[in-house]
Amino acid sequence: MPSVFLRLAGCNLRCSFCDTEEALQGGSRISVLELGRRILEAQGRRRNLVITGGEPLLQAQGLELLLSEVIHRFLWVEVETNGTLPPLGIPGLRYNVSPKLSNSGETYSKRIREENLRRFLGLSSIFKFVIRGREDVEEVLSLVEKVGIPGERVYLMPMAASLEDLKTRAPEVALLAVEHGFRYSDRFHLRLSMP
Repeated sequence: MPSVFLRLAGCNLRCSFCDTEEALQGGSRISVLELGRRILEAQGRRRNLVITGGEPLLQAQGLELLLSEVIHRFLWVEVETNGTLPPLGIPGLRYNVSPKLSNSGETYSKRIREENLRRFLGLSSIFKFVIRGREDVEEVLSLVEKVGIPGERVYLMPMAASLEDLKTRAPEVALLAVEHGFRYSDRFHLRLSMP
């Protein structure tokens, strides 16, 4: 869906496969008022706002202030998060929660906060897991059971930084999603970069 994307800088994790390392230390300071103006200026006919990072919920206070100014202009507002921090206190948001697995290189206690993941269950949310293949599925199954995530809200996405990686991993990951009653999420932006 055509969307306005807002990428916020800063993250509380350092995943080995991070595809947006510039969000860890990059970025520039901007007032909430100016940012709101730029978002509405960029909106055009787009009815979806996606807030991503880094980890957007690190900036919860500023984000809540920003959304109070722009949320009414969008049909959907999605927040992409790693699930280690609690959701915002704004009704009507959608959450794309992407808990990190051991393949991220982070310790369990740093990357998984079960109590926060359960908070997202009561909201409009999906849970997306980035996996290499079968070797990561047992970990997904364990966390899904432990937290109580319904299978229809679980998405498996191939870990892929290039189109070649995606072509190699996508078929197996798609079959694993079908096998376990999950959904498959592609990395469509890599496919769009095809020659």
